[in-house]
Parts: sequence; structure tokens; C-alpha cells
Amino acid sequence: MRYKEYLASKKWATKKEAFKKDNGGRECWVCGATKNLHVHHLTYKHAKYENVKEELRYLCAAHHEEVHELVQHSKGSNIWHATFKVRKRWEAIHGKRWGVRDLKEYARSSKRLK
Repeated sequence: MRYKEYLASKKWATKKEAFKKDNGGRECWVCGATKNLHVHHLTYKHAKYENVKEELRYLCAAHHEEVHELVQHSKGSNIWHATFKVRKRWEAIHGKRWGVRDLKEYARSSKRLK
């Protein structure tokens, strides 16, 4: 099954619902927006068998599109790097800083998802 077919499958719908139930704080992982959210894969490495808690994040439609455009137009940039790059860029523009919890998550996921 190809990735686009997977996204249209019942299996993905079930995983997405499990993610939504487990993730009470429904907000964009980049900017904190609470409307027009998409469930985003941090990696395609385990697509179809992804760990819902570790490999999925909410992104607003605008940041989801920005991540995928960055991957499409950058040589050597994968989905994981692009996601963190978009978040870091947003925080730099808006004067936000990653908290200790975010940095630990970044370090942990960078080892696991690359």
C-alpha cells in the first residue's frame, strides 16, 4: 500500500482517532493555533506502523503546508528536519524559546526518527 492510499485507509483513520484521543492539548506544535489542525507525521520511516505518541504532531494547515514545501524545495531536508526548522523559525520571529521539555523531546526524537 502506497502512502497516499494509507492516508485514505481505515487503518490511518483509526490511528488518527487514537492520536486525537490521547492528545488532549489540541494545538499546533509550531504556533499553538487551535483551529484547522492536521495530524502530521514527523517521519515516514515507520508509516503504517507509526508510534502514535512519538511520531505524530498537530500542525495548523499553514505550518503543515510550510513543512511540506520546505521538504519539496530543499535538497537533503527530510520531514523531521523540516518540521523542527519551521518551529525554530516561528519561535525566532515571535521571540519564543523552546522549553527544557521541548529540547529533551527534540534530542530524544532525533536519535529515534532519523
